[in-house]
Amino acid sequence: MPSLPNDLNGPGPLCPIPKAHRTLVEAHHFWHQAADNYSHPDLFRANLNATIQALRNVTFSLQNEKHAFADFDAWYQPWQTRMKASSVLSWSKEARNAVVKQGELHTASTATVRLLTWKDDELTRLSIAPETSSEALLSTLPVIDLIAKVSIPSGDLSSAVLELERQWNLPNFRNREVLDALAAAYGLLSDLLVDAHASLGRLDCIDDRSPHPSFRATHHRSGTLPCMTATAELRKERFRVDARIDSVFRYMGSMV
Repeated sequence: MPSLPNDLNGPGPLCPIPKAHRTLVEAHHFWHQAADNYSHPDLFRANLNATIQALRNVTFSLQNEKHAFADFDAWYQPWQTRMKASSVLSWSKEARNAVVKQGELHTASTATVRLLTWKDDELTRLSIAPETSSEALLSTLPVIDLIAKVSIPSGDLSSAVLELERQWNLPNFRNREVLDALAAAYGLLSDLLVDAHASLGRLDCIDDRSPHPSFRATHHRSGTLPCMTATAELRKERFRVDARIDSVFRYMGSMV
């Protein structure tokens, strides 16, 4: 499966609501760019903010295209009630306002470093702040100290790995992982636009043959696109410890 949606060029000339359709596809694109940059804080936040704004703009764009409907208000009212009841859409609206007014989204997030042997046995872990780059995190004194103080044979140390796992969580939202929350919001908005296309009798502009579609199929009962399921593996980076052995041993020698 490609990393990014392949329908970013838009819905085509036959779409009855091209602005809303295109905005949803853009949100899909930005979400994947955020996911691909999960371990790069600046790029992650930039694409995260773009995803939030695009999701909020889906309903704005749809309302600007209400002329396509015979009776937009009658069709939209049940959806409006459903969206107001959605905790993730309510959060995304508040987050969008924070992005616009403050220029950033504050998150309650963590980065955890683990030292693993060749058998993937966890030896120890250390929680550290997530805002800096991976290389900067792994070159800090606490990480070197973590490696140096673990009593394992040098042979095992040379084949061990450092595993860095980040998790960008939402403050005041049950510490939910942010991409997971946005994927749920996206799923509801994609259902909204599918229903809009169906009500207008024009589903042909939705590409259901794409290997990476922007709309949820009816058999995907989770409410989330399969490609937008954020897994733990997405949040992890692994680094060979042997590349850092010299600095570790020098540090251990300084402690004698």
